[in-house]
Amino acid sequence: MENPPDDLPDLAESVERSVLLDATPDLVRDALVRPDLLSAWLGEWSESDTGTSVVTDDGVRRLVERVVSHGADTNTVVWRWQPVGLDGELSEVTISITEEAAGTRVTVREAVLARASTHSSASNALSASSSAPAVSWLPSLLALGAVLALGAVAAV
Repeated sequence: MENPPDDLPDLAESVERSVLLDATPDLVRDALVRPDLLSAWLGEWSESDTGTSVVTDDGVRRLVERVVSHGADTNTVVWRWQPVGLDGELSEVTISITEEAAGTRVTVREAVLARASTHSSASNALSASSSAPAVSWLPSLLALGAVLALGAVAAV
């Protein structure tokens, strides 16, 4: 049996959640890439000259380091983020959508890519509580479903 490549994250340090939503792939895709819609279901999403950040359901502001891929013709959005003030803590979030007969399946996988060093008491406290990705994703995905169901997402 071959050993897995060194660059793959440990499965113990990842979380995957999936929900089936009563919405079209286009509406879901919009909710995954538009800052105003991300704010409606994920948390306060802001973009400025200094970068992009979001305050997630655990109350932590995360810097979105870069959007790796997204677009109107893709069903996958990928970004990397890290908590503000916790240098070295880095996760990759992959959100994919799949059209099914009953709606659109949204699958989120967040994998920890790097852990912060524990040199300060602030990072000790954060690191001690982060043996897996901090965002559980289920409440966020349920919020996404609610936003779509309430019609807060309009076709553009």
